[in-house]
Amino acid sequence: MVKCDQCGQEIDEKDNLQASEREPCPSCGSISRALVRVINEKVPVRDRFQSKLKGALLRPGRPARELKQGHDLHRKTGIWRLLSRLIDRENDLYHEKIVNTETGEVVHELKERLSEHVGHGSAKKKKT
Repeated sequence: MVKCDQCGQEIDEKDNLQASEREPCPSCGSISRALVRVINEKVPVRDRFQSKLKGALLRPGRPARELKQGHDLHRKTGIWRLLSRLIDRENDLYHEKIVNTETGEVVHELKERLSEHVGHGSAKKKKT
């Protein structure tokens, strides 16, 4: 789109004309031009929040509660998902929920006592 640089009037002419080839603006008479290009693009925004709360614990040095919420990339499928994970050591609670961001489908949800949550993550048995 070509506009007059002085008054902003839209002008029907090619965007590559030399100043000597331009007709004056019908509104103000200027031959100064501004080229306007509008680009519309969707850019996905992904974020993740993580917090740790320290408190009185049986095992010093470990947080009483850990919370992780936000987008998470599933490495095997390459699909972005929403992750919500709560590890509450004071109340012996583990709660994890994973939702597919494209469909809204709950892919995985697990709520159990933290003391029963074994054999996951780094505690998995190694394949030989």
